[in-house]
Amino acid sequence: MAQIGQWKSETAEDAYMRAYASLSTLWTIPSTEFDVETSYGTTHVRKCGSGEGTPLVLIPPLNGNGACWHPIIERLAAERTVYALDTIGAAGLSVQTAPITGGADYGKWLDETLAALDLPHAHVMGYSDGAWRAFMAGVNGSERLARPCAATDSDL
Repeated sequence: MAQIGQWKSETAEDAYMRAYASLSTLWTIPSTEFDVETSYGTTHVRKCGSGEGTPLVLIPPLNGNGACWHPIIERLAAERTVYALDTIGAAGLSVQTAPITGGADYGKWLDETLAALDLPHAHVMGYSDGAWRAFMAGVNGSERLARPCAATDSDL
């Protein structure tokens, strides 16, 4: 049965929010935070960087959040705008309001998020489970994904 992500208790939510705020202080470059609407709920986004490069959207690993990219964000945002997402249905500041039943739903969520960000084309980079979500957008027909690119350690 499909479920909607929720906190087990107010105590657990409070503890997580304190940890999230602490992790967010590690972000080393100016950024703005905001939420965008999708049919699955609101997606929390941290936006930073600028430049002519194709925008980059970051999807964290399972139970990670957008702040997890702090060790490499300066390099990623040096020549482009970067959007770090909190995955819908996982721990973070995104708020799920509709069930996600599988990969196609994650693909649709990501496509809707890119549309809400007004990104006709963007590179998407995911780590672990985040990479799978990015792949789901591709196999489920998202036209908003820029051509594939491979990042190496020297690129970061």
